[in-house]
Amino acid sequence: MGLGMNRLHDLRNLMFAVLTALLTSGLPAADAPSAPPSTDYQNLLAVRRAADAGDTAAQFRLGLHYTQEKQFADALKYFRLAAEKTNAAARFNVGLIHALGLGVTQDYTEAAKWFRLASDQGDATAQYNLGVLYANGHGVTNDLAEAVKWFLKAAQQGNADAQLNLGISYSTGRGVAQDDAEAYQWFACAAAQGNKDATEQLDDLTTKLPPPQLFEGQRRSAQKGNKEDQFNLASAYAKGEVVKADPLQAAKWYLAAAQQGHPEAQLRLAQAYTAGQGVTQSYQEAAKWFRKAAEQGHIRAQSALGYICFVGLGVPRVFSEAAKWLRKAADNGVPQAQVNLGLLYQNGQGVPRDYALAQQWFRKAAERDSADAYVKLGVLYDQGLGVPIDYAEALKWFKKAGEIPSACYNIGLLYARGHGVNRDDVQALEWLRKAANKGDGDALFQVAIFCDQGRGTTRDPTAALSYYTKAAERGHVEAAVILGTTYAKAAPPNLSAAAKWFRLAAEAGDTTAQFNLAVLLEKGQGLAPNAAEAAKWYRFAAEKDHLEAQRNLAFLCTKGQGLAANPKEAFKWFQKAAEKGDTVSQYNLGLACEEGRGTAQNFQDAAKWYRLAADKGLASAQLNLALLCDAGQGVPQSSTEAVKWYTKAADQGSAKAEFALGTSYALGEGVAKNYVMAYKYLRLAEAHGIAEALVLKNTIGIKMKPEEKMEAEMLAKAVLSKEKK
Repeated sequence: MGLGMNRLHDLRNLMFAVLTALLTSGLPAADAPSAPPSTDYQNLLAVRRAADAGDTAAQFRLGLHYTQEKQFADALKYFRLAAEKTNAAARFNVGLIHALGLGVTQDYTEAAKWFRLASDQGDATAQYNLGVLYANGHGVTNDLAEAVKWFLKAAQQGNADAQLNLGISYSTGRGVAQDDAEAYQWFACAAAQGNKDATEQLDDLTTKLPPPQLFEGQRRSAQKGNKEDQFNLASAYAKGEVVKADPLQAAKWYLAAAQQGHPEAQLRLAQAYTAGQGVTQSYQEAAKWFRKAAEQGHIRAQSALGYICFVGLGVPRVFSEAAKWLRKAADNGVPQAQVNLGLLYQNGQGVPRDYALAQQWFRKAAERDSADAYVKLGVLYDQGLGVPIDYAEALKWFKKAGEIPSACYNIGLLYARGHGVNRDDVQALEWLRKAANKGDGDALFQVAIFCDQGRGTTRDPTAALSYYTKAAERGHVEAAVILGTTYAKAAPPNLSAAAKWFRLAAEAGDTTAQFNLAVLLEKGQGLAPNAAEAAKWYRFAAEKDHLEAQRNLAFLCTKGQGLAANPKEAFKWFQKAAEKGDTVSQYNLGLACEEGRGTAQNFQDAAKWYRLAADKGLASAQLNLALLCDAGQGVPQSSTEAVKWYTKAADQGSAKAEFALGTSYALGEGVAKNYVMAYKYLRLAEAHGIAEALVLKNTIGIKMKPEEKMEAEMLAKAVLSKEKK
């Protein structure tokens, strides 16, 4: 391929284009202000006077004016005056006029002289034109190496025509050693500026280059900042094409291109952050780059951004934002976006619930052969969402989806329930296993249940445990709770394993798991004791109305374990649990009201809560209610009522109640005086550690007949014997 006029831009055409640019916008010298429009005749006289007085900027402006008026002799006069004062733009224009023969005899030698002067001052267009003169031997000796030298200078300043010709020089090996990789990078530079000839050259070269040379060209171009080749380089490293796969290098070059606004690179970078490939995994960074690409109209990025807004991955979960981006992608035919938009309409998330629109979007995706859409349509018919329940229709759609996990799972459920087909646990298990073998968490859980219950197979607890484990490892919360409970209740228990699975479910928000994990943390069972973390998990469960968590959190607040002691907070949680009927909390709430802990002292409320717990047989509540009745605090004073509750508590082994009841029988308060009964209860109180009971027992013993004391001892002994059993 020659490096003649047929492969280079024609000098005359090129220079005329440059001249046109001068006429419309000017090419002012670095030290000159912007030129006024040449049609501004009001100032023309002042400009002429300044030019004649030696003002360089005015001389240059006047040269532009005369050029526009096609008075080239006058234009040359004033350009030359400015050029002689080292004005680079003026020097270029003097050379241009001689090269084009405008108002003077065409003279390439003179043109070359002035182009060289402007080139030496760094004028890129002059450098390019000087290169053209050397390439064609116009006004200078034909010297392709010299041409390449000047093309390179201009190309390095971003001149697209110089970049094109430099690429041709390297491609043909004229004036420089042939180097297709170098040719590629210069064609790419020019093409990136919109040069159509360079684009054609680049396309032609790309189809001819062997992969290693193409990669090298792309590497050089990428290093020069070409975003397309930065993307190409990243893709090569990502796929392991030509070079060894290198996620770090792929991410590096995707980032370089993405930072220059390359939408596909932004998408790939987002995907890398999602998967943690070549970068530290970060859903937040992924969301940032998905958004940048989506805002440029990248359809797949819009679909991805809609999805992460849907599930709250790296961004707040905002359904309206999800709907906005999913709709953009769905309108452009992205099946998964259509499916997800349909789900939003099905669930009424971010958009009004509309089963008809949900079905519409599912069908659009189904028309594009989306297996996921087939399943979603099956679910509508299975559950009767916006359509009559039709299990046969549901089965049709599920089967159309093929053997993808969700389809197999739903077919399995139809057989398990006998919906649209005869109930058949063997068939159900077969379909569920298909889904489970492909890692579907729900299917794994169902297979575990079938193995646990012996449905469709021989009962196999070991296999069930294995399937529960696999389901839990895929994030199935209920499976994790079952595993935690199973290990906690095993003989012997495996509390460290129980804690592991309870934690997984707790972190997923399961209330029962949060409570159970808190209990293990509080007691230090299966893991190191940690009252602060226990309090944290109790609070999570308590705030979701878990009664026992509320009670246990109240105890921690009372004791100041794992958190600062807070009687008011304790009272709050005891009250919530007590109002649900928790006996222990009712007693503790009564205690708080009686003592004024966390609330104003109120004996009436204390009696109310004690009575609720006492009626359910709590001995401590019965004792305290009896004491209030005895003292007439919060209730009318009644020794008889007091004896009633003392008796109930004493019969459950309450030492204090036994002592109080013995005293009541001894004094005849609330009950007929009876030394035998008094002695009996005092003897029991003594046996249960009440020292004062011995003194009173001996006091009344003096007054008793031997046979009465013997009877009382026998009554007490009978009670104590039962306790030993």
